[in-house]
Amino acid sequence: MRYFIYCRKSSEDEDRQMLSIDAQSRELKEFAIKEKLGIVEIFTESKTAKAPGRKVFNQMLEALKAGEADGIIAWNPDRLARNSKDGGEIIYQIDKGAIKDLKFPTYLYDNSPHGKFNLSLAFGFSKLFIDNLVQNVKRGIREKVKRGEYPGLPPRGYINNPKTRGIDIDSSCFDTIKSLLERYSIGASSIPEIRDELFEQSVKSKSGKPLSYNTLGSMLRNSFYYGVFKLKGELHQGSHHAMISKDCFDRIQSRLSNNGRIVDWSKTTRNKKNFLFSELGKCGECGFTIIREYHKKKTGSEFRYYRCSKKSRTCNCKQKAINEKDLAPQIEESLSRVAINDDWYQWSMDVINCWKNEEQGDLHQQIQKHDLLLKENEIKLERLLDLYIEAGLTNEEYKSKRTK
Repeated sequence: MRYFIYCRKSSEDEDRQMLSIDAQSRELKEFAIKEKLGIVEIFTESKTAKAPGRKVFNQMLEALKAGEADGIIAWNPDRLARNSKDGGEIIYQIDKGAIKDLKFPTYLYDNSPHGKFNLSLAFGFSKLFIDNLVQNVKRGIREKVKRGEYPGLPPRGYINNPKTRGIDIDSSCFDTIKSLLERYSIGASSIPEIRDELFEQSVKSKSGKPLSYNTLGSMLRNSFYYGVFKLKGELHQGSHHAMISKDCFDRIQSRLSNNGRIVDWSKTTRNKKNFLFSELGKCGECGFTIIREYHKKKTGSEFRYYRCSKKSRTCNCKQKAINEKDLAPQIEESLSRVAINDDWYQWSMDVINCWKNEEQGDLHQQIQKHDLLLKENEIKLERLLDLYIEAGLTNEEYKSKRTK
C-alpha cells in the first residue's frame, strides 16, 4: 500500500506545539521504515485545523480520491482534523474506499466499524478541545477587559510584559512619543516633523523605513494614549499608565479635523498688512464683496484702500475706492449709534454672570446624576456578565441586554 505523510503545525501555537513540522516528518519517516510502509509524498502545512479550508489538506484529499495513494500517516488524529467537516470528510472517504488505511504512531486504528467509530470519537474529542479552548480564551479576554487590561498588542510607546501579562511603558521611546504628541497638540510640530524625529530616535517600521503617514494618523487618533482603549467599537477604561491627558488628546483631534492647521491670528494679521476692516462688508450699490488694496511709496508711506470687487454682470458699479483713514470715522459713527453706555454694560455683565453661575450649578447636579446612573449601569453589567458566564443567558440575549 502507498501512503501520504501529513504533518501539520498550528501557526497560532508556535511556542507551545509538542512537535515541529521537521520533528513530525522525521518521526513519521522512522515510523514508516519500522512498519515497512511505502511513502509516495510528504504534505506539510502550518495552519490551524479548527475551521475547514486548509489548502494543503484539501490537495491531499483530492490526490487520494484520484488514487495516487491508499492511506495517510499522521502523528495523531488531531493533526488531520479538529473540526466536524474535515473529520466527517475523512470518515466518508474511508467509507467510499478512497482512503483504505490510516497510520498513527500514537493511536491504533483499524478499518472496521468499531475502528471508524473510535476514529470519529477521536475527531470529536479534538473538536471539543478546540471549542473549550475558544471559550476559555474568550472568558480570559473578558476578564482582562474587566480589569482594564488591553487584550492585544499595545501601540508604540508601550510593550507587553510576558511575566505579569500586563502592559508596561517602553522606556526607549515613551518620552519621545509623549513629547511629540504634546507638541503637535499646540501646533509646535507637524506630522512630517514627527515622522522624521521618530525615525531619528529609531522608531521605525518593520522594514526599517520611517513610519507611514497612515500609521502616524492612527497613532494620533489612538485613545490608548490617554488611558482608554477601544474593543469591538466600545471604549473601556484602561489600567495602563496614560501618556497624555484627555485635553491634549482632544486638541490633537481638533487639529486633525482642521487638516492639521492651527490658525495663528497674529501671522494672519501680518499677511493682511494690518487691514482693520478686511472682509467686513458688502458694496451698498451692487452687493458684492468689499476688497482691500495696499500701496507703499518709495518714501515708506503706506496707504490702505477698500473698494468694491465689481464682479457683478448686471450692475455697472460706480463706487470708488476709499482710504482706510476716511472709512474708520464712518464706521466709528455707525457703531456709536448701537453702543451701550457703561451703566448698561455693567448691568448686562452682572446678569450674564448670574446666568452662568446658575448653569454651572445645574451642570454640577446633572454630572452627579449621571455619575450615579453610570455606577448603577456598571453594577448591572457585572451582574449580567456573571449570569452569562454561569450559562443563565444565551449569547444573543447577553448581547441584546448588554447593548441596552
